[in-house]
Amino acid sequence: MLLSFADFLEHKKSVNFSNHGDLEVQSYPPNRLVRKTIFRPLGQLQHEKDLKQVDINEKAKEDGNVVKQLKRFGDALAQIIGPQPDDVTDLPSYFQGVEAQFTKLDVPATYQARLIHKYLVPKARALCSRMDPKVRDDYAQMKNAILKEYGLTAKCFLDKFNTFP
Repeated sequence: MLLSFADFLEHKKSVNFSNHGDLEVQSYPPNRLVRKTIFRPLGQLQHEKDLKQVDINEKAKEDGNVVKQLKRFGDALAQIIGPQPDDVTDLPSYFQGVEAQFTKLDVPATYQARLIHKYLVPKARALCSRMDPKVRDDYAQMKNAILKEYGLTAKCFLDKFNTFP
């Protein structure tokens, strides 16, 4: 029986000689199945990579969404920050603590005034509602206006110190 070279190679792949000289016939799957099993994990890896890329893109969109960012920062601050103290002399230290938390949480400056608004006492909220929107949306200006409204100046602290029992 004469075999073509391709048939000979195919026959050689299916025959394996053992140490004893006996012929052992092994059945190999056709080449396309071998390729399919080899490349399937690569396809799965590509699919997983595509899914991760979609997740990254969705998170980037969420980061661009102002409402979701405010919600996320608001939830984080709710666990840390308490309401504004009633004692006027405690306001500077309260605002320092709030600013420290803003720094730790990397809260953007554009969101800080909005986030702190719910922790203010009614008098400070009423003051904020009367402010110019540009002042109200800037945390530093809003804080200075609140401190000014409460009369927290060096003279005020000196008077309180002198009248302390």
